[in-house]
Amino acid sequence: MFRGRIDLPLSTDPATRLLPWIISVMVYLAILMLAGVLVLAGATASWETGLSGRYTVQIPPLDGETSEESEQRLGRAINVLKRSPGIASAKKVPLTEVAASLEPWLGAGTSVLDLPLPHLIDVTLNPEQTADLKQLRQQLTIAVEGSSLDDHGVWRQQVADFILALQILAAGVITLIAACAVFAVVFATRSGIAVHRDVIQVLHLIGATDGYIAGQFQHHALRLALKGGFAGTGLAAVTLSIFKWGVVEFDPLLMPDLQFAAWHWAAISMVPVAASIIAMRAARATVLRALERMQ
Repeated sequence: MFRGRIDLPLSTDPATRLLPWIISVMVYLAILMLAGVLVLAGATASWETGLSGRYTVQIPPLDGETSEESEQRLGRAINVLKRSPGIASAKKVPLTEVAASLEPWLGAGTSVLDLPLPHLIDVTLNPEQTADLKQLRQQLTIAVEGSSLDDHGVWRQQVADFILALQILAAGVITLIAACAVFAVVFATRSGIAVHRDVIQVLHLIGATDGYIAGQFQHHALRLALKGGFAGTGLAAVTLSIFKWGVVEFDPLLMPDLQFAAWHWAAISMVPVAASIIAMRAARATVLRALERMQ
């Protein structure tokens, strides 16, 4: 498939000179779109893993409440959680950690600890038992006034819907990019057929088959697509490397862990190959249809 001698002077065609540049841009855009979706999906999966099997209990402070009374309310909530079936552990989240998570939004100079911060309890579920979420909420409400339990279900569903929408959008954009590349190959191939029409007719007269003539254009389109595809891949690799270097400078509390796994790079490396195969098939189909009309 990747070998073949080209006997026609197709490299001199003006229309084919721009084809590698067009495919290079198409591959570059497709890789960036694919990489963005893969990395975002990986970060979301990491979030999902961290939140699955965990609840968060929030106990807001009451007006006029002393620190001792606040600790008593916190202790009652932890006791209720530990006695409930399906709960593996319940630990108080230190206020310093809550303050640290708020600091990027409120500013480093803000005295966060002076604010009426709620007490948070990190609850870990027992995978071998099932926790009754409705009953647990009722027990917490009875034991501690104003307490609330969050299973992160609404947030996780919203993120899942958002990622699905991004994946559908990315698939549509990549399909559009592939269609544009096909149109470019078809146009260049038709121009080549028009330029070399007399040569093609002479080849027919001396016994050349349609498959041989189509193979000439096919191999030429494959070479041009590989040249443009790998150029676009190299440019995309540089762009992604710059992006990865820039993300390191962000606070990890503000940005998720955006890392490229080995299979991400493998998927990205297949984009220029796929683009070359699509260009080759499009060129062959275009030539065969044109030759049918010439007969």
